[in-house]
Amino acid sequence: MKINIKNSNDYEIKMTVGLSWDDVKDDYYSQVNKELSNAKVKGARKGKLRGLQKELWLKNNKDYINSSFVDFALNKYFQKALQEENIVPINQGKVSELDFNGENSKFGFIIIFEIKPDINNKIPDYSKKINIKTNRYIATDKDVNKAIEDIRFKHATMKSLNKSSKLKSGHFIYADFTKLDDKGNPILDSILPNHQIKIGEGLFVGDLEKPFINKKAGDVVNIKIDQESREVPYSVKINKIEEQILPKLTDKFVKMVDKNFKNVDEFKNKINDNIQLNLDNENKKEFQNKVIEYFIDKTKFSPPKSMVENYKSFLIEDYKSKNQGSYDEEKMNSEFSEISIKNIKWLLVREFLMEKEKVFLKESELDEQIEKSIKDSPNYKKDIIKFYNEQSNKDKLREDMLNNKFFTKLENYFINKTKKISTDKIKKS
Repeated sequence: MKINIKNSNDYEIKMTVGLSWDDVKDDYYSQVNKELSNAKVKGARKGKLRGLQKELWLKNNKDYINSSFVDFALNKYFQKALQEENIVPINQGKVSELDFNGENSKFGFIIIFEIKPDINNKIPDYSKKINIKTNRYIATDKDVNKAIEDIRFKHATMKSLNKSSKLKSGHFIYADFTKLDDKGNPILDSILPNHQIKIGEGLFVGDLEKPFINKKAGDVVNIKIDQESREVPYSVKINKIEEQILPKLTDKFVKMVDKNFKNVDEFKNKINDNIQLNLDNENKKEFQNKVIEYFIDKTKFSPPKSMVENYKSFLIEDYKSKNQGSYDEEKMNSEFSEISIKNIKWLLVREFLMEKEKVFLKESELDEQIEKSIKDSPNYKKDIIKFYNEQSNKDKLREDMLNNKFFTKLENYFINKTKKISTDKIKKS
């Protein structure tokens, strides 16, 4: 068997295989005998053709026999050629040429298929310390105060105001909303009864907030709300006004929130630490994403078309399932093509780097992490066990742990050059 291999690009191989009649004749006659064993002719038992009946059957079924042999031989000799050349295809492959004219003829074919690119010599030299610039945002007192205010809101109580009390921004109202026609008359069955809203928040700010200020329970307010691409008039009858009473920030309050806190200062410090931890995790994500971008940009190769197309199809179907409205098919196809190319490149680079850096995860490490989760939250032991009995959840944990190991290893080669920025600057921008 003669084999010729030609690389069309980074991932596509054109394999030419040629065999003489002597190479394939045993397989050919074996295929003939197989077909004969299943042959049925009137006047003879199945598979028991003799003499003239046999000769006539072979003559009349020559094309069928040749076709059956080709199907068998293509698979056999393609697999044999792959083994000899130590090649692992990643798609089914396509036969572009076939050479076989039946008994006493040579057999050959050309098949085009894809492999994972050899990127060993294309990975950049990352052994030197490489600087990656990121932004590290620093928590401020405003962040802490905002977080504390949110906690106070969660523990707030509501106080009903008397009928003489005037409505202020921040108050809640219970009101009947009645839609009006263009002449100001109520529309039948259009009342939204006793609907609760907060004045000065959401929709009811600015021009929609002003008409309510200083109103009292029992008053009627006429407003217009942008709906259905136009301004829709409403009559709003205020039934009740409530004031939200926030608990004072005291040692007693923080102990009620969490018995482990001794005083307000300790509470504030813990909140600051939690906010900063979240910000630092965001910085870590930025650092990792820029490391990924570095390898995608510096590793010059074309990812296999079949892998890119499969990934793109997944993204498109996922998008369609989550977005039932109209969308630009051409634009979506273009955007997802670019995303797919980058993701498949990184998938192959990551696989190579993990093998090179000997990054792997033992099953025992996975079990230990689950045990740690149970130890940290013993009251939720049953829930944790049930959660990780789902294979998809366990696989996600495995992937996260492996990813953490991988980037911890890469931190030996990359330096996170952070620029400290106050979160106040984010709010100003």
